[in-house]
Amino acid sequence: MKFFELVRRYKWDLGIAFEAEGHRYDASEWNFHIIKAPKDRWFADPFILDVTDTVIIVLVEEFSYRINRGRLAKLIIDKETFQLKSMKIVLDLNTHLSFPAILRDGTDIYIYPENSASGSSMLYKYNSEDDSVSVIKQLSNQPLTDAIITKIDDSSYIFTTEIPTQNGNKLSIYTALDDMESYKLIQNITLFDNTARSAGDIFVDNGKIVRPAQNCNGGYGVGLVFQEIIKDSKGDFVLKELFRRKPIKNYIGMHTYNQYKGCYVVDLHARRYPYLHKCLQFLKNLM
Repeated sequence: MKFFELVRRYKWDLGIAFEAEGHRYDASEWNFHIIKAPKDRWFADPFILDVTDTVIIVLVEEFSYRINRGRLAKLIIDKETFQLKSMKIVLDLNTHLSFPAILRDGTDIYIYPENSASGSSMLYKYNSEDDSVSVIKQLSNQPLTDAIITKIDDSSYIFTTEIPTQNGNKLSIYTALDDMESYKLIQNITLFDNTARSAGDIFVDNGKIVRPAQNCNGGYGVGLVFQEIIKDSKGDFVLKELFRRKPIKNYIGMHTYNQYKGCYVVDLHARRYPYLHKCLQFLKNLM
């Protein structure tokens, strides 16, 4: 491997916090327990599968430098030490996978990862007993990026962006009349800057429907934006920005925020070798 390629490598770490420790998405200051990936790979796009008395179980995009594409992995993290206890690949395709969004229906668990490289979006059923994954149906025949399914007023919607403007200011909203149908586009929203891409599950807080989104101004996933979802008098969706969040100290970006059972998780972007990278940039500027 070329030295300069190695120096330019970046990584994503995970951050975990708890409601019991005082964490809220709108707190003035964020503090997280950091979980670092092995040096031959990184973990991003975390969604929480379960939280027990002893462990936190998350689904993530696992990116191996050797394979050079994303796969979906299950991580088991010790709740006391925040050490990674185990990692298992649960879905590996010949196209890049990321953003393993989770949909719960009673005790059934479904996932619908970002797989825009395949040209479509699929729904899978996840079996927590053996970590097997089986195809249920196609959600859309469009290359959706970081799609999030949510129910509003008893209807099911997908909030998503699409290639080639996945990091831009255009948000697409899809809906399905029943569970057996594919989702159909019903609305596009143009935002004033590049904050359309989803950053995690939509949630309700004190009557507000809150949407985490990615701040992609000046780069991909440089921070988070929290938006309130509102319906206007015509029944169309409107987004009202609540606030923006920069990455915590020692990181240059973050682009996922999720919560479940009083546990909160983010991913945090950094250079793998930050000091070497700074030196390389300094030398380049001298030339």
